[in-house]
Amino acid sequence: FQAALGRFPESYFATDMRLTLGVHYFDQGELDRAKQAFADLSEAELSRDHRLMVRFYLANTYYSLREFSDARSSFEQLLRDYPQAPALPDILFGLAESHYQQAEFESAIDFYERILAQHPDDPTADRSQYNTAWCLIELERVEESMVALRALLERYPSSEFAASAQFTLADYAYNRQSYEEAKQGYRRVQQRYPDDPVAAQVPRLIAEIEEAV
Repeated sequence: FQAALGRFPESYFATDMRLTLGVHYFDQGELDRAKQAFADLSEAELSRDHRLMVRFYLANTYYSLREFSDARSSFEQLLRDYPQAPALPDILFGLAESHYQQAEFESAIDFYERILAQHPDDPTADRSQYNTAWCLIELERVEESMVALRALLERYPSSEFAASAQFTLADYAYNRQSYEEAKQGYRRVQQRYPDDPVAAQVPRLIAEIEEAV
């Protein structure tokens, strides 16, 4: 594409080629090149759909570069300009994650909860539920965070985060010296998620509990 763009910079297909090149850079982890490609494209005359795609990739590139303030601003602008976009759950999730990375936990929760309320079956929903719990922990609202983790297990029992959620609930019981509840929680991890890495810690923890009581 670079060679073709060099020879035919004003080609009818130039925008598509530049966009494809930017996506290639992003997918290959060449983030600085992707950022430049999408930034350049954002200044060009684009169709509405092309502009959405360019700005969405640019926002995600900022996030991947850990330029969280720019990522948040970009996702906010996308939300204002494309409130009905098919990618709306991803835009909301990008906003939530950008707030989270800047320790703006209340704002992050607002966007995670919006995903859960409006898009409960989206692929980002279970992670939104899990991350809500960790925002609440950061805010020292621990009881609420445990409620959020239980909601994850109820709503998304097959989530990749389910094992960690169950393990954290058991840890919480252990730290409160609710040993029987903790043992039951750890055993659920073993029974339901035997292949998850956290399951390997269960025998040691149950042995510690049995020694303590």
